[in-house]
Amino acid sequence: MNQWLWIGGLLGAVALFLWILLEQQRRRMGMPGGKQVYDDLTPFAKEPQVLFSERYHLSGKPDAIFEDANRLVPVEIKSGKAPRQPYPAHVTQLMAYCLLIEAVYERRPSYGLLRYRDKDFKISYTIERENRIKRLIEAALNDADAIHKNKEELHRSHNIPRRCMVCGYRERCDEKIEAE
Repeated sequence: MNQWLWIGGLLGAVALFLWILLEQQRRRMGMPGGKQVYDDLTPFAKEPQVLFSERYHLSGKPDAIFEDANRLVPVEIKSGKAPRQPYPAHVTQLMAYCLLIEAVYERRPSYGLLRYRDKDFKISYTIERENRIKRLIEAALNDADAIHKNKEELHRSHNIPRRCMVCGYRERCDEKIEAE
């Protein structure tokens, strides 16, 4: 019986140690306070659902979502060094996550966080930014319709070979650049 108590205590101590490590990593990464309600970062976490809005024909998986003062805050983490100002494509991605969160959870985020290796940017989710995302989605859908009607083929852009080498679709791509 003492053996089982010892093993149970040891397992409890290991679980507490791992929880403390994860909390320290979360703080080090500059995550906001509050409860984390979505996690696509933790290696052993349950695979999060892909957020999807049929209304906007949009889907995605932010790195994390936190609940802060009854608001949902998407967090997108970039591995590179921070630019002086966040890259427009990164802001667009974060704002698309805000739109998705509003559509899926029916709660409007007031901002999102872009986390670079050495700096964070708090990006307000304004009506102007929301409308810009909606216009981009509409333009993309119109382009897709035009391509479908004309039976045009779309080809992947390979202007940046390094991007091709790390692309998530590389295994399935028949237009990939072969490594030299």
